[in-house]
Amino acid sequence: MNPKFLKYSEVFSFLAFIFVIFFVLLRLDLLQTERVASQVPELEAELEKAQATADKIPRLQRQLAAARDTAEEVYALQEKVESLQEKAARVEELQAQLEDAEATAEEVSQLQEQLENAREAAAQTPENPPLIILSERNQSYRFAVGSSDISEEFETALQERIIPLLEAQSQRCNCDAIEVIGHTDNLPVSGGRSNLDEKLIRAFNQAETPNLVPGSNLDLGMMRALSIIRYLKQAQQNGRLTQIEYFLPYSAGQMLKPNHTLDTSPEATGNESRRRIEMRLLKSTAWEEQIGNNNR
Repeated sequence: MNPKFLKYSEVFSFLAFIFVIFFVLLRLDLLQTERVASQVPELEAELEKAQATADKIPRLQRQLAAARDTAEEVYALQEKVESLQEKAARVEELQAQLEDAEATAEEVSQLQEQLENAREAAAQTPENPPLIILSERNQSYRFAVGSSDISEEFETALQERIIPLLEAQSQRCNCDAIEVIGHTDNLPVSGGRSNLDEKLIRAFNQAETPNLVPGSNLDLGMMRALSIIRYLKQAQQNGRLTQIEYFLPYSAGQMLKPNHTLDTSPEATGNESRRRIEMRLLKSTAWEEQIGNNNR
C-alpha cells in the first residue's frame, strides 16, 4: 500500500474524529442552551416572585412595627383592665362594709330608742306612763317628703315593736286613751290648697280613705298623726289594743323641738330629728275629773 495514501487516511481519520468531537460538544452546548432556555420562564417567574416579595418587605416591616405598637397598647390596656378590676373589687368590698355599717347604725338607732323608752318607762309611775317617740332618725319611722302614707317598714315596726309596747304600758298604767301627735320640720309644704276642713272627719271615722292635701306643716303633722291612728284602730279590729277606747290625733307642726321647747327661729331647716310621731297614754277618768272641776 502506498505510504502516502496511509498518511492521508490517518489525517482524514483524525479530522473525522475532531469533527465528531466538535459535533458532540456542539450538541451538548445546544442541549445545555435548550435546558437553560427552558428554565428561563421558571427563573423569570421566581424572579418576579422575588421582586414581589421584595416589594412586600417594607409593607411587612410596617405591619410588624404596627403589630408591635398594638401589642404594647394591648399590654397597657391589660394593665389598665387589671387595675380597674382591682378597683372594682375594692369598691365592692367598701360597698359591703358600707352596708354593714348602715345595718349597724340602724341597729344602734333602734337600741338607743329602746334604751330611751326603757329609761322613761323605769322613771314613770303607773299614773304617768312614758312618752313614746318615733323619730325619723330611725329609718323605720320615716314618711316620704310631704306624705302621710305609712311604708311597709313603718307598718312592720308598728306591728312588732310599738303596738306590743302600747299594750303593755296601757295595762300597766290602766290607760284607755292614746294621744298621737305629729311633728314636722320647718321646711315649707308645697302640697297646694288644704282640704282638711272638708275631709278630716271622714278620714278619722274611716268611712273612706280620702285624698288629704296639706296646706301647711300643721296640716301635714295632723295627717301623719291620723295615719298612725287609722293603723292602730285597724289593729284594734284585729284583736289588739283592746284596752284603748279613745284615739286622739294632734299636730304640733314645726313649733316644738325634740326637747319640747318652742321653736321661734324663722330659718327653714330639714332636721330629721324634728320629724317625729309622739304617743302618750292617758286615762279618760282624768278628763272626767277635769270636766267635773270646771263645772263646779
